[in-house]
Amino acid sequence: MGGVTLRQEFVAFTDESNIDSKRFSALSAVSMPYEHFSLVNGQVRWIVSTSEVREIKWEKVRNDRYYRCAEELLAFIIKNVQAYDLRVDVLVWDTHDSRHDVFGRDDIANYERMFYHLLRSSMTRRPAGSVWHIYPDERNGIDWDTVRGCLTSVGMRNRLEHTLFGSLYSDPSFLIKTFQERNSEEEPLIQVADLFSGLAVFSYEKYQAYLAWRHQDKGQMCLFNTGGRLGSCRMENATGAGSCTSLTLCARNAS
Repeated sequence: MGGVTLRQEFVAFTDESNIDSKRFSALSAVSMPYEHFSLVNGQVRWIVSTSEVREIKWEKVRNDRYYRCAEELLAFIIKNVQAYDLRVDVLVWDTHDSRHDVFGRDDIANYERMFYHLLRSSMTRRPAGSVWHIYPDERNGIDWDTVRGCLTSVGMRNRLEHTLFGSLYSDPSFLIKTFQERNSEEEPLIQVADLFSGLAVFSYEKYQAYLAWRHQDKGQMCLFNTGGRLGSCRMENATGAGSCTSLTLCARNAS
């Protein structure tokens, strides 16, 4: 009797920063195995609640209360990347690049394409055949049915693998079980995605100021005190085609 294939389940929350408003735009996806969702979500919700803020968003990180909340959330995510197999994937693009700076540019359609590329990249770095629950932040005008259809189509493709026993077709890359917009105020992990998107854009916009600060004070290189815990994770900066850059925070042994 044939065995039953147990597919690993994952959950992803997404949000964006500066879409259709500034030079640099970003999308972020925070994902983890579904088995860890309840614990991680509960801890993030507790941090936001005890910081006495209604909703943490990058644009609100302007005073001590929001700053401390953001600092605690970043420290929690970085500390537990390996323990809970977390991934934070961020896609940043420059709207002044020739590939985006075109007359009559459709920012909504551009957003949909970037969302597709980000999620496809993130999901294919998990075990083949994984089942996904995807929760993007609510955003008017997005054709989510088409986005889901494109991701479902590419995820269902079987990959041809060459082995010692001949060429074999592998399981589909991924399967999408849930795809549903959520209100960021009610979903703390969407707020975390917003935080990383905003941080990525800020890093691009203020890079020259950072270089000047680094030159002046080389003894204070860490913006957030993580207690030396970065040894359990890695930061990747994989530049894509021309105007897009992919930034990833994941466990050291992850793909």
